[in-house]
Formats: sequence, structure tokens, C-alpha cells
Amino acid sequence: MVIDLDAWIRRLDSAVERARAADPTPDALATAGDEFGHRRQIDRALLAWRSRNSASVGVVSTLEATGSIQTDNASTDVRLFEALCDGHIDIDALLGPGPTLLEMDLRTIEVQTERQLIAMHACWALSRVRMRPDLRSRTLASARWFIEHLQPDNATNHPWALHVFLLLSHIDDALAGEAELYADTMLVNAQVSLGRADRFSRVILEDCASELRAFVSAEHDR
Repeated sequence: MVIDLDAWIRRLDSAVERARAADPTPDALATAGDEFGHRRQIDRALLAWRSRNSASVGVVSTLEATGSIQTDNASTDVRLFEALCDGHIDIDALLGPGPTLLEMDLRTIEVQTERQLIAMHACWALSRVRMRPDLRSRTLASARWFIEHLQPDNATNHPWALHVFLLLSHIDDALAGEAELYADTMLVNAQVSLGRADRFSRVILEDCASELRAFVSAEHDR
């Protein structure tokens, strides 16, 4: 089975544009949170990374209001995202022994699943930015574990690491169908509440599309 990454990029772009068009203040994540008034530890680090990984003027302008991306008492998944903009952070000291990227803990399944997916999302980008093929392999191994042990409905409808499952589908023929279905379910779930992606999920989808573009571009350059 050959997955069409270009078609997926177009699909993500469409979801992003639909969400942006329906949002009266699409660039207000940094200052006002999402449509539900939620603000999270991860917001600043995500926006800081988007300002580097995207030419979007809107993302850059919202970042100016956030100040430093360093977050007091940040959780490990947030620190991994901060490491994308801070080369001094020791990512190996943050990672668990496996099979998942972070140590498993006793939090609720929804919270723990989202933390692990955020770590996967960050670590895929870190493997590229820091030229760490070993980290790419670990991230794909974590995605394989997720497919075997957890349903995509266990998360909180934010499409973290959606692109990792698509790339696993592209790379691993044995899991191609399951991995793409996992990603498809995540995209559908991210749009259920409002009939589109919320402001926070839209930024995540933008980054998923950017990572897919980076992968496709590197493949073409080989």
C-alpha cells in the first residue's frame, strides 16, 4: 500500500483554511487562548516553533505577545517542544527508556496519551533539526506501540503527531493501513466539536503539514 503524502498535505491544508476562515480571531491563541478560553503550558512553545517552521505572518505576530518561551515548572513534553527553539536543552535527559518516549505514569489515560503524542510530535521535528536519525527511529517505534496498545479516541481530540502516523504508514508497509487509519481518525476527531478544527488544533495541523512537506522535499532531493 502506497500512501499519498501530497494528498494528505492538501487535506490538512484544507482543514487549516476552513478553520481559519471560520474563526473571527484566528491569531489570538497567544493572547486569548482557544475558542473555549483554554490556555495551556504548551502554547508558547508551540507558537515559538511555528514561527521558525513557518513563514506565516500571523504566527509570528502572535508570538511577539508571548515573551520568553521558557515555562516555569514545565512538564517533560513541553520541555521537548522548547528544545526545538533552544539547542542547549538536553533532550536525551528528558526521554524515558521506552517503548514510549516519556516515562509512563499514573495519570488518566487521556492526559497521559496527549503527553506522549506531544512528545512524539516534538521528537520527530527534533530528529530533523538536530540531525538525529536515532530519535526518528524512537519516534516511529513509539507510534507503533500506540497503534498496538491505544486507540486514537484516548486523546483529547488534539491532532498531535498526526503526521508521524502518516509517515509510519509511508515507511512501514506492514502497518500502512492501520497507521493511516489512526491519522484519519485523529483528523476527524479534531473537527467534531465545532465542525472544524479549533484554533489550537489548527496550529497543530499547520505544523503537521509543514513536517510532511519537509519530509516530501527531502525525499525528492535524494
